[in-house]
Amino acid sequence: MNLNTTHFVSSGDEFPYYYYLAVMSATKTQKGDIILWVKEHYDNPHFKKLYNYVEIRRIRDAFFLKEACDYIENAPVMSNIIDPHVRAVNTFDYLIWTIMSSVGGIFAGLSSIFFDDISKLWDDSKEFMVGIDDAQNRPKYMSPCGSMWRPDSQVCNEIMEAIKANSEKQSFTYRWGDLGITPAQTVMYRHRDKGKICDWGVLSGHRLDEGRYYLLEEDAELLHPNAKASPWYAASYKWTHQHGYSLDEVITPEWIKENKSLYAMTIKKQLEENEI
Repeated sequence: MNLNTTHFVSSGDEFPYYYYLAVMSATKTQKGDIILWVKEHYDNPHFKKLYNYVEIRRIRDAFFLKEACDYIENAPVMSNIIDPHVRAVNTFDYLIWTIMSSVGGIFAGLSSIFFDDISKLWDDSKEFMVGIDDAQNRPKYMSPCGSMWRPDSQVCNEIMEAIKANSEKQSFTYRWGDLGITPAQTVMYRHRDKGKICDWGVLSGHRLDEGRYYLLEEDAELLHPNAKASPWYAASYKWTHQHGYSLDEVITPEWIKENKSLYAMTIKKQLEENEI
């Protein structure tokens, strides 16, 4: 695997249409290999299309990920987590950081959209590259989605150690992100001199209304002229749920073809009609 290999992980029981669009968006913009790691081979037509475009690997067929999956699914902290969605997110967090610390590459989210090749920005003198999120309100906040990592990064290894320490605490009062973004934030900021820190909007764009901005506003412009990627849904999870959005129902091929939002227009520009 190369440094500019893009890694997606699907750790849940379903593979919605917008996951397919994220992977397809990457195939049109990223120059390196693309690997989609999956819990299972999903029985839906959009997932099956991806066999023609990317390498699809079952998580448990890779020894280092099978070990990681077995560990996190039975970790002490998980004994108090019943919600299947939260369990899937925690599994994703543990697996994607295992991949980054083991083989490096680009950390890609399945609810992202890609505008240009991320590896163009890479600095060989650094261990990692990450984007600032929400520069106005949280200038120290960095988004792992779209980040890029050397396979031998000591910073990434330290993130894994922090995640594993949290996972070992059975009495730990779990909060969203404690097995992923929260320890990653702390470690990345501590070692920010070892990374290339991209401006807000280049690899990310965290803000509460980002989902609305990308999905609803017509004729919207990129958040940054040099934008490479945005985890638009992950960044707006709270907003979409507060407003009762079920993206499985909203984002359909018909919606993409008819809608004039930045998200839909980008997809239509990148994909052929038969790919939508």
